[in-house]
Amino acid sequence: MIYIIELVVQKQHRSSQVLKGIPSILVQDGQLNTKELAKNHIELEQLRSLLRAQNCFSLKEAKYVILETSREVSVMKNEEVNSTLAVLLIDEGRVEVKALESIGKTEEWLLEEIRKKGMRSQQTLFMLNGLRKKGCISFLIQRK
Repeated sequence: MIYIIELVVQKQHRSSQVLKGIPSILVQDGQLNTKELAKNHIELEQLRSLLRAQNCFSLKEAKYVILETSREVSVMKNEEVNSTLAVLLIDEGRVEVKALESIGKTEEWLLEEIRKKGMRSQQTLFMLNGLRKKGCISFLIQRK
């Protein structure tokens, strides 16, 4: 049976994609692809964990992230960005209070920083990272 399936897969490109799957580009040129995340049922914290396993400690560091058919990620780092540990401060519009506390900041500080960036509230954001050592916002993505 396996031999027959393998023959079909080798002969037919479309059946190969259906049976084996195709890689998904989660980050392309430093831009997070939220549609691919949803399609692959990956939450931001899962993605961040996968990136840390590849020695990539911030989404800002990632130029390309590819979810392979084996469910592992391949990461091409952005050479222009220095490596520093980022903390997820807003996850899908929700403020992560413990993360804010870990960098010594308050929710009021966060809301003021969001306003400085031209946003009205955290609900307009899909995600927002802060840098642990510097206590500043490093990366944000608006909801679409």
